[in-house]
Amino acid sequence: MKKIYLSLIIFVVLVGCTAKGDLKIFNNTNHYLYFTVLGNDYILPGSSDSDPSETIEIEIGKRFLFWGDDEKEIDLQLEGETFMMQLSDSFGNPSGEYYTETTVYLKAGKTTKVYTNPTHACVKLINNSEFPISDFLYSVEDTEHSILDYELACGDSVYQRLIPTTEENQLMYSFQFRFAGDEDFQEIPGSYSLFLDEELIILAADYIDKK
Repeated sequence: MKKIYLSLIIFVVLVGCTAKGDLKIFNNTNHYLYFTVLGNDYILPGSSDSDPSETIEIEIGKRFLFWGDDEKEIDLQLEGETFMMQLSDSFGNPSGEYYTETTVYLKAGKTTKVYTNPTHACVKLINNSEFPISDFLYSVEDTEHSILDYELACGDSVYQRLIPTTEENQLMYSFQFRFAGDEDFQEIPGSYSLFLDEELIILAADYIDKK
C-alpha cells in the first residue's frame, strides 16, 4: 500500500496541475468599455449606480509541488467611450499622456484588478437611418476635426472621446455630419459643453427629413 501511495505522489509531482489567475476589469464610467485579452474581445456596459465588472480566468502555467509558474505577463488593450489609460508621474499625478495598450502581470491563485475611472467626455453618432454616412465633424475653439475616415454603414455607430469642460477650461463643441452622396452637412443645433463622463448621442434618423 505504501508503494502505491508513493507512486501516486510522484505521479502528481511529475504531472503537476494547471495554475490559474484572474484578471478583473471594473467599469467605473457610465458608458461602454472595450478590451481585448488573449485575442478575445469584450464589451462591458457602464452604469451610473454600480461598477460593472468582468472576471477572466487565465492559465498561468504548470504548478508542481515545490516549483512551477507563479506569474504571467499578458497584453491588454483597453479603452472606453469616456476612458483611456493615462501615464502618471512618480507621485501618481496624471500626466495627460494617454494610451490604449499595456501589459499586466497575473499571479497564480490571485486576482489582478483594473479600475477605469473616466478621463474624457464623448460624442457618439448612431446611424439608425437607411443611408450610409460619409463625414462626421466636430469644432472646438474655431478648429474643425474629422472623426470619420471611412463610410459609416447603416446600423453602425462611431464615438469620439473629447476633452471635458472644467471650471478652468470652458469648452464649447459643435457637430455636423453628412450622408453619403449629399452635398450639404446636417448641423446639430446648438453648442455643447460636455463634462467629465458625459456623452452626447446623435441619432442620424432624426435628420433624414432635412436631407
